[in-house]
Amino acid sequence: MAELTPSENNKFASLGKSLAHTEKEVRDKAVETIRSEIASLKESTELEMMKLWKGLFYAFWMSDKPPVQEELAIALSKMMVEFRTLKLTMSYIKCFWDTMVREWRGIDRYRLDKYCLLIRKMMDQTFLLLNSRKWEPSLVEEYKEIVLHSIMHPDYYGPMAQYCESFLEELSATLPHISSFDFLSLLRPIVEIFVESKQNVLVNCIVNRVFISLISDYNCFTEKEPVEGLPAFDKVDLRYVHSIFFDYVFGTEKVANNKRKYFSDLELKYEEKVKSCYNSVDAPELKAPSREEESAPAIKEQKEKTPKKKAAARRTKNKKK
Repeated sequence: MAELTPSENNKFASLGKSLAHTEKEVRDKAVETIRSEIASLKESTELEMMKLWKGLFYAFWMSDKPPVQEELAIALSKMMVEFRTLKLTMSYIKCFWDTMVREWRGIDRYRLDKYCLLIRKMMDQTFLLLNSRKWEPSLVEEYKEIVLHSIMHPDYYGPMAQYCESFLEELSATLPHISSFDFLSLLRPIVEIFVESKQNVLVNCIVNRVFISLISDYNCFTEKEPVEGLPAFDKVDLRYVHSIFFDYVFGTEKVANNKRKYFSDLELKYEEKVKSCYNSVDAPELKAPSREEESAPAIKEQKEKTPKKKAAARRTKNKKK
């Protein structure tokens, strides 16, 4: 197959009508053409990738039955691994989220569920991609930037809320044995969004669907008996989440006082959970998983040793404010 250059990539624009066609067979043929062609794509501009996703977005718009929607969602998400370079793959992921943010307000309530399905499938494949690349530091950092600057938008928080809503469920299904170190790599941008966001709906979603859900709906690593029937993050040590997350939140001047008080209540819940799961509340030294031919991702707030418990001092400080 001949290699495509950016100018030749314009042929994807000619598939726009086929992607939005009323007949499933026509749409499927156009999607398959794109899938086969991108494998030989050498490079692409962000504008061209956005045009590609505009066509794919409307192909998904026209899919009107649940089995058809799921089949197409899987096909579009798996398309990210068809590109010949990691740069193009990450551009494909970024432009997907940029497209979702741009189009979100135009999605009616009858189509919202299927686009949430597409978001979930894209999250699944992205998590698998990061894992298959052994959590390369540069790749983790690039994905963090996508979360912070593409998924998160100051005016349109719907896609980010859906991301947080689905985060634990999709991650536990896709990578149930993820390490504490890698889990924290994915959690970190969500923490930053909590600190930065002024949207109460999004803040509540992060608290309830990520942090409260983590300690109530999942079996993380514990030195005591796990709760029967709950899905497991069997290598995620809650002491790291407790120590690193709360030290970061309470050590950040950007967190409003009302948010600090709100989060003090959540910290109490974490303290109770940690005490019920571990013989010691102090987290052991956090080490990157052993990986061949790679270095571990650097997380700024993760020191060589996590700080000891400072919760009581923080709550005393908050009461004085």
